[in-house]
Amino acid sequence: MEQTLSIDGKKYNLLYKGKTASIYRDCFNRDLLVDIQEVQIKFGEAIEKNVREGNPDRDPYFVLLQANGSLFFERLVWACIKTYDTYHGKETKTFQDFVDEIENYETYVMSGVVILEQIINANKATVQNESDEVITDDKKKEV
Repeated sequence: MEQTLSIDGKKYNLLYKGKTASIYRDCFNRDLLVDIQEVQIKFGEAIEKNVREGNPDRDPYFVLLQANGSLFFERLVWACIKTYDTYHGKETKTFQDFVDEIENYETYVMSGVVILEQIINANKATVQNESDEVITDDKKKEV
């Protein structure tokens, strides 16, 4: 996935691919796919909590951000920018220097939310299983 993002009037190119996970791991000592799964789990739990509390119509982006905080989204955007720059022989400021210079922080973080949504949707299966057959416990034993 490749795209362009505009923050503070400056355009940034982003690239999400295998290298992004490597950069994320090297820079943050965390596994990107595990963090993505944790974000999704916390989001699901927050949605359920809002429904239980009578707030089912809360903005999903707000719920996602509230459930996870902004740090993951900061890291995700930066790692995607760094990936693009790496492939194109460009230098990228360190994560902290990069984030410290962002003036429109809300746009930066919300860009991470949108990127996460694109990553999740890009990784969904696009074909349905050929068999709708349900395997019962009896059939499992026969195999």
